[in-house]
Amino acid sequence: MPLTAIDRLKKEPSNPETKDGFMVEGEVYHVPPFNRKPILDFTCVPGKGSATIFSFLFWLAKWRFKVFQAYSDLEVSPLHAQYYQISIQQKQQLESQIKSGLASITSSMSDFELLFHDLRKYKEHVELFEKMEQGKEEKNQSKVTEAEQSLKAIFIDEVDVHTGEGIALKLIAPRWPTIISDFMQLKDEDRDPKKIAVRYNISEAEGVVLSTKNKLFFEWKKIFRQTVYDRFNRIFSLAKARKKSIQEYKDMLKPYIARYKSIAEMGASEEGRQYLLASSWTRPNAQSVAVDRSVIWAMKAFHPPDFYRAGAEAMSGDEIDVRRMPFPPEFREQVVKNYDALKDADFGKVKISPNGIEPLDKYVIKYVPYIEEKYKIKVTPVVLLEARKKFFEMCGEMGWIDPYFCVLDMTITRNVIKLPDGSELEDITIDPFLPFLDTQNIVLLRMLELKAQEIALENYIKEMIGEMPDGAKVQDVLKEYDDLFEYKFEAPEKKEKKKAMDFAKESDFGLKFFRRGPYEPHFEDRVNGAYFREMNDLAISPAIDFWKGAFDVPGFRRPGFVT
Repeated sequence: MPLTAIDRLKKEPSNPETKDGFMVEGEVYHVPPFNRKPILDFTCVPGKGSATIFSFLFWLAKWRFKVFQAYSDLEVSPLHAQYYQISIQQKQQLESQIKSGLASITSSMSDFELLFHDLRKYKEHVELFEKMEQGKEEKNQSKVTEAEQSLKAIFIDEVDVHTGEGIALKLIAPRWPTIISDFMQLKDEDRDPKKIAVRYNISEAEGVVLSTKNKLFFEWKKIFRQTVYDRFNRIFSLAKARKKSIQEYKDMLKPYIARYKSIAEMGASEEGRQYLLASSWTRPNAQSVAVDRSVIWAMKAFHPPDFYRAGAEAMSGDEIDVRRMPFPPEFREQVVKNYDALKDADFGKVKISPNGIEPLDKYVIKYVPYIEEKYKIKVTPVVLLEARKKFFEMCGEMGWIDPYFCVLDMTITRNVIKLPDGSELEDITIDPFLPFLDTQNIVLLRMLELKAQEIALENYIKEMIGEMPDGAKVQDVLKEYDDLFEYKFEAPEKKEKKKAMDFAKESDFGLKFFRRGPYEPHFEDRVNGAYFREMNDLAISPAIDFWKGAFDVPGFRRPGFVT
């Protein structure tokens, strides 16, 4: 399973004593209480495991947890026809629908481009007639003459040239070299050949030709004007309808693409393929199996036990200019530089943290590059502030303002196996079941990753239907264009990825016994001695007891819910 950004904190701990997390006393905590990592595994009849999962998620909500799905994938053997049709075959049907929809969009865009080409051409003709009428109203003869000259050029190039050899102006120009320029000088009232010959000092024979051409041009101009307006209106209506249909096709495809993207197969990722190889018991080619996994984050504000603790104040609604917020210096520079964009996104002013501790600190900023690399997005100041806003909204829904959270980080795997005798069994495994004490900067980092997933999905949908992702610039598109047609036969250079541990070193992660910050500075005395016990009694043990009680493990029962 692809690692989430927060998983890197568990895989590359900065302090060996915490094993599955890291901490800097007083500044950041991401620590499992007592390094507790239970593994829960239950086998049951089909349906009970699935029902228990849903029941557990509802139970978490009753216990004031906010539940999020950070990742999910599945693998279904073709031999298990029922689940295969529900999942993989459904994805294949979605793929077919998406291809058909994209073909319709491509066809509509081709039609629109042809219509738009004709529309642009007729728009130029309409503007000439409008310019002529405007010149007459303003009594501006130069504007009228300029429009008239352009119409005569169209007449010579596109109408008169087809009248035949010896008649068309372009073809008889060798006989009268100035005939085209003489024709361009004629006025509407120039109809008499003799008067034309005298006025423009030309031969009477040329005057006869010019008189005939001027009469034809006058009649053509009246017919052409009405034709131009009629065709412009018709093509404009068709182009407008085709453009609307393109957008409708795109909007219709969006839910199909989102559903298609949500059905992630294990074999699509390297980690998923490794899991399948390690799980040899699945035997996908010979056994009817269906496996699905989900990473669930359940977060709940945590109240440190303190008999003399002052009562919590109400959620503050005070707002100040975003440029005055106590953000890390490197982020404040970005805020000042992008202030106009922040104002447009309604972040000119932001709410002050109600507990006095700003969650968007240097530890969040230092981890942004990994999220950008993983999800191929740009984490702009607007994105960071949107994640911050969502974090405070979640705190407001909980009704608490404490800077500590109890987080249950769980990977729930469900295996449905159909045996040769036709019977089925269902196995539910929660491995790992990792409880964490997280400070609010770590919870904000989780919220930022969820926000990055939303942006990545929207960008994927837009790229699939041919729209430019939000925030993309023309320079980015030109760079992609260059890359698209660039062929490289030599092996690409391997760039060393910046690991979370490198960020840790830059941020000076690690246990600093004499360091102080906005959070609890005494790990051994307070966090390890009191916080962990409180978390264990109020959240961790009840969650484990729920599962054991649901599967009738002797001595356990499902706990009730808090009010």
